[in-house]
Amino acid sequence: SDAQIKQEIRRMMARAMLTALAFIAAAFALSAMLSATVSRPLIELTRAAKSLSRGDFAASTLLRIASQDEIGVLASSFIEMSRDLKASYEQLEEYSRTLEQKVEERTRELHQSLRHVEAANHKIMESIRYATLIQHALLPEMAALKARLPHSFFLWLPRDVVGGDVYFAEFYEDSLMLPLMDCTGHGVPGAFMTMIASSALSRIVKDERCCDPAETLRRLNQIVKSVQHQDQTTTLSDNGLDAAICTINFTQKTLTFAGARLSLFVTQPDGAHHLKGDRQSIGYKRSPVDAAFTNHAIAVERGMTFYLVTDGYIDQIGGAAVSRFGTQRFESLLLDLRGMPIDEQQERLLAALRDHQGAYERLDDVTLIGFHLNHLFVEE
Repeated sequence: SDAQIKQEIRRMMARAMLTALAFIAAAFALSAMLSATVSRPLIELTRAAKSLSRGDFAASTLLRIASQDEIGVLASSFIEMSRDLKASYEQLEEYSRTLEQKVEERTRELHQSLRHVEAANHKIMESIRYATLIQHALLPEMAALKARLPHSFFLWLPRDVVGGDVYFAEFYEDSLMLPLMDCTGHGVPGAFMTMIASSALSRIVKDERCCDPAETLRRLNQIVKSVQHQDQTTTLSDNGLDAAICTINFTQKTLTFAGARLSLFVTQPDGAHHLKGDRQSIGYKRSPVDAAFTNHAIAVERGMTFYLVTDGYIDQIGGAAVSRFGTQRFESLLLDLRGMPIDEQQERLLAALRDHQGAYERLDDVTLIGFHLNHLFVEE
């Protein structure tokens, strides 16, 4: 009947509802189980990873994941990794503390060594500065020299604090001897050589009263070789010097020049030239003990200017072409300076050297002497 059919439908619908509720309950139960076994461990792992990234190595010890599935294996690996990272971090901290201690120790040692070096350097520089006073004492007294050569300049520029260039002046009754010497090396070794050369020259021109330039060079060669035992084949040293000597006779108005690899430059109203010294140095092992040198006699005339220069000026490297200053350029410069006051010539010569040198290092000591004798012709 219709009533039975309707009743049966209601029973079927009730059973369907109960079945659906049972499935929903089962789904909720299954979801809770999955959350307990999957989601919660993943959340704990994520939280522990964040703590580990902040340096909290204890976070991994709070994990409570004991399952044997993939999540459990991942949790075990994470815990093991955390322990390894903690051990590495502690070891790194120990290395860092040890390194800091070593750096502090080395720094203290370096500071102590630096203080020792500075003290030693101070003593050395004090000695060298005192040596400068000694070397300056070898130079002629400028007031007396200017009294005999009023129109002159003496440019003495050691490359270091002391150097191997030195010049002298020996006064006689009516004449003046003006030697210039360029000794081996520069700095302290060069300064030692100037002492040897100065002593030998003093013996020749003061004690023996020799005023002949060529003869002075000959004797100087013999003495320097003998003092350093360079006249013997067994000696190991091989030091010497180049030199130029002018003897000016004020009464006769003459100048006598002799040189050992150094030249005398002369300018006059109609041009410029230079007298070359002999191609023979002084005192070296290869220098013959009986080497002779040549005198060049010049009759001084009004308008003549004389220059002596060491090779530190001529050989200085510089300029756009990175070349020597050179003899030709030096002579051309002297021609341009004709007629200028002698003090202005000194400034121009020094400026030309510095402009050519530029940023390049000075190679050698520089000495430059210039003078004219026009005052001898005032009464004419």
